[in-house]
Amino acid sequence: PDKKLVDPDQETVLDTKGIFLVTWLRMLAYNRVVEFLSHLPERYHRLTVLTAARKFLRRPGVLLIENGRLIVRLDPFPQSSALADYLAWVNQRQFAVPWLSGLVLRIEIAPQPAAQAIPPAEWRKLLSAPT
Repeated sequence: PDKKLVDPDQETVLDTKGIFLVTWLRMLAYNRVVEFLSHLPERYHRLTVLTAARKFLRRPGVLLIENGRLIVRLDPFPQSSALADYLAWVNQRQFAVPWLSGLVLRIEIAPQPAAQAIPPAEWRKLLSAPT
């Protein structure tokens, strides 16, 4: 630290903790997506993790808190029917989210996109509500 960067005696200390943490998180996420794919119909089992994330996980929707539940309401999308059995299983298990005061997770596919289901005045209220 006391030497200039161009000094040949300058030593570089590599702290690999951050690298290992990021690598571990990526592997954990990869394994969770592979496990998720195993719950879908067989024709989806061979999707790559990136394709699965694009098709099923990176979806627009709305988060709601109602009656002690965290509701993840996804906008409808092609092939959303492939999630029907998996979502029924998740919702039946009633997973509590500990870092959200035990709210019970519920995931559902909306009958129509949220932008069409909620009137513009309601969107303005949601977007401008104080946090």
